[in-house]
Amino acid sequence: DCDNEGEERRLLYVAMTRAKQALYLSYAKKRRIFGKVMTREPSKFIWDIKPGLKHYRHVADGRFKKKGHTQLDLF
Repeated sequence: DCDNEGEERRLLYVAMTRAKQALYLSYAKKRRIFGKVMTREPSKFIWDIKPGLKHYRHVADGRFKKKGHTQLDLF
């Protein structure tokens, strides 16, 4: 839907312009949604970002090791 696409683009732009020093965008190639494994693609708007402003990093096995729970400081 064109209205949703415009809103998604606007929200991405707002998020990007609020980044202070760096912005990290990530996505999962596969996600479990309502019990079904779904293949996902990154936002199509990523391709609109100038190539010199993007750096790609691939996580080899797609898994992050959990090191227990950590409480984050807010202040």
